Amino acid sequence: MFVFQNKQLTFRIALLICAIVFGVWPYVDKVLHVPTFGLSDFAVFYSAAQVIDGTVAVEAPEIYIRKFFFPLVEALRPTSGGTKFLYPPQAAVLFAPFALFPFATANALWIFFNVAMLICTYYAIIRFLLHDDITKLRYSIFLAIFLRFSVAHELLRTGQINGVVLALLVLTIIALEKKKMRSGVPLALATSIKIFPGVYALLLVAKKQWRAFAVYCAAMFALWLATVPFFGWLGLLHFYEHPLKKILAGTINNPAASASLYGLLIRVVNTMHLQHAHTIVVVGGNALTVLLAVSLLCIAFLFMRGRMNTLFAYCFFTCAVLLFSKFTQTQYALYLLPLALLMLQRVHISRWVLSTLCIAALYCALFWSTVPALHTFFYKRLNLIGIVLATIYLLLLTRNTKRDKLGAARKK
Repeated sequence: MFVFQNKQLTFRIALLICAIVFGVWPYVDKVLHVPTFGLSDFAVFYSAAQVIDGTVAVEAPEIYIRKFFFPLVEALRPTSGGTKFLYPPQAAVLFAPFALFPFATANALWIFFNVAMLICTYYAIIRFLLHDDITKLRYSIFLAIFLRFSVAHELLRTGQINGVVLALLVLTIIALEKKKMRSGVPLALATSIKIFPGVYALLLVAKKQWRAFAVYCAAMFALWLATVPFFGWLGLLHFYEHPLKKILAGTINNPAASASLYGLLIRVVNTMHLQHAHTIVVVGGNALTVLLAVSLLCIAFLFMRGRMNTLFAYCFFTCAVLLFSKFTQTQYALYLLPLALLMLQRVHISRWVLSTLCIAALYCALFWSTVPALHTFFYKRLNLIGIVLATIYLLLLTRNTKRDKLGAARKK
């Protein structure tokens, strides 16, 4: 990873291009030599794009009905993976340009785009959210280690959309920190791809960025209007009736596999064979939903009163959503990547000790990726992601919420 210390724009752009080329090529090479690399989730996006472009005999609202959509996905890749389109109608329209290319070419472009988004997100963070060189160095080494773990690798191996959503959320943080009304645009795009980024609109209200909130609402409305020629006026209704109800209820996938507290509750109830298990799960799920709402409102209130900066509020919001939601997949830990900034800014340690620890951690990461048994034990049996989420949430909850040095320095 590079630390961009040179202030010349040309030099920075050249370094960024080199980083993208060297970062993307190993994955593009896998696309060329491994037929199923990146196809799992991308086949779902590509099938929806084909429907929007009219290259298949399926109506747009029918992408939410399994008996119509499943054959399209199966025709592209008869391998394991997602076979449902669980995204808003706007997302299908945004994916439409990929249907202009053959599937193999579009898959290679999608992998390239995902890696480029990760690198550009890294560049945006160190360019706009970090101000001292040692923190940039720490974050660069941390990110290099993080990309060796399965969360980032799964993002690219299965062709997920999470890297793009993370990039849009980081752009929202940067724009909101500078009190720009344009912060509503990337947030609207993120919400149009996945539903959960919509909760961050509460930060716009708490920051009293009314223009940014108005831009967010206008962009959401414009993106919805763009779906009308394809889905008709009942397009959103089809989305609500089929996937959205199940997503909100936590039944869209196996709820016991969730990395949130809800999944932990279901596993405990199933293991102990308790009476009235269904009632316990329903009551517990409702209680977690209430805790989520209370947490988000409290965070927004503290953010409004200036007790935390934008980065801290984003991390707290994200942790609460992942911890208390009905269904949280392990790859969603990617959205906590900016949390490292808060931790690394306050680590008082020499460069030599830091470098030694980072090298040791990198070797552990390399070793970890070669031992599937350890990965299965920690992630499947101990629910490591859920434990980490709960620990982070408690640390953020008990931490002194006085104005962060980063936010205070900027206001000066």
